[in-house]
Amino acid sequence: MIAQAVHAGFRVSEISVQARYFPEASSVNFRVSLVYGLKTCAVLLRYLLQRRGWAKFAIFDRTLPEVVSKYYHDALFRPD
Repeated sequence: MIAQAVHAGFRVSEISVQARYFPEASSVNFRVSLVYGLKTCAVLLRYLLQRRGWAKFAIFDRTLPEVVSKYYHDALFRPD
């Protein structure tokens, strides 16, 4: 979703969140981390290819109201 927002022209900032980590809190292992990293790289590659005009992917054709979570949709797009 972040790649879609950037493609639509939005700027993305990082917001720090305090977190506590301890062994029982996470079930992430090497395999899960590797899959996540590869999928992230694949989205980045698609974004770059689309941005250069070398390819077209449906993920970047959706409008912002179509990709925003239903929980935030009314707050963002409800007319005042």
